[in-house]
Amino acid sequence: ASVAGNNNVGALTGYARGDITTSSASGNVTGGSNVGGLVGQIGSITISNSYAQVEVDASGNDIGGFVGLATTGGADISGSFASGNVTGGSDVGGFVGQAGEHIDITTLLFETTPRIRKRGDPGWSKCTFGDGSDAVDKIHDANIGIGDRVYISNSYASGNITGSPSGGIAGKVGEAKISDSFATGEIPENKLFGKHVINQARRGG
Repeated sequence: ASVAGNNNVGALTGYARGDITTSSASGNVTGGSNVGGLVGQIGSITISNSYAQVEVDASGNDIGGFVGLATTGGADISGSFASGNVTGGSDVGGFVGQAGEHIDITTLLFETTPRIRKRGDPGWSKCTFGDGSDAVDKIHDANIGIGDRVYISNSYASGNITGSPSGGIAGKVGEAKISDSFATGEIPENKLFGKHVINQARRGG
């Protein structure tokens, strides 16, 4: 199949929630952002024993050989693979473009109340560092909970990757746990993860 679109584009579907089992797609997909070989964007979903043999060519961010964007509501992906080449602008992964919710800090970590925002949220919220010690461990109330975590296990990607930042498994990793997974093919700087966001924020700490 040949699928073209703007945002949230995938060979199987553009956006998915629920369950996907023993599903597959082949062909090529083109688009802007949130573009994946199987699904463009997912949330609150379980995907198992599925694969995408899809060439992905997109111009925006969150581009993956299997899934483009996996954030709010979490996901559990297991026993799956992607084998097509993946080209994108930023946050490009052989398997997933963006794995797990994250926040962006817009001011220095040493400020008392830096402004933070949840990815995709135009509004701003405040947080306080408590006793002023290590700021990385003192960020709260960014509306990211354990339910937003993305799990990837027993999966792999074998396509060549083009984009920056990019990684063989994921272009960017936030609230996620990835295990027993690997990537082959030509990977920039031989990284499995293009960017690992260490400044995590979760409700209640």
